[in-house]
Amino acid sequence: MELSFNGKTLRRQLLEPKATEWSSDQALEMTQALIADLLAASTLLDVPVGVPDLSQVEPGNFELSAGAGVTLRCSVSHARPPLTADGRPDWPHVHRLKVQSLEVR
Repeated sequence: MELSFNGKTLRRQLLEPKATEWSSDQALEMTQALIADLLAASTLLDVPVGVPDLSQVEPGNFELSAGAGVTLRCSVSHARPPLTADGRPDWPHVHRLKVQSLEVR
């Protein structure tokens, strides 16, 4: 998938993380694993963990769980998001995501 980020700071924190910025080593490792899975996947359907039930997701605002209390708030990042005949996101054809924010609980 193609990822974009809501700002340079968020991009650096997720792609070039420093351990001192994270609440725990586990949170950092699980987030790095989710980012790696997203970058390796063709679509969200290929991501093994952390993806919600896509039939219930709004393309403009949804969460991906990295585990360890870490959530990425995302949106579809297509200029014209692919849609099915009934107007729902055509998830097998969505290959661009924007990470809007990172939440660590």
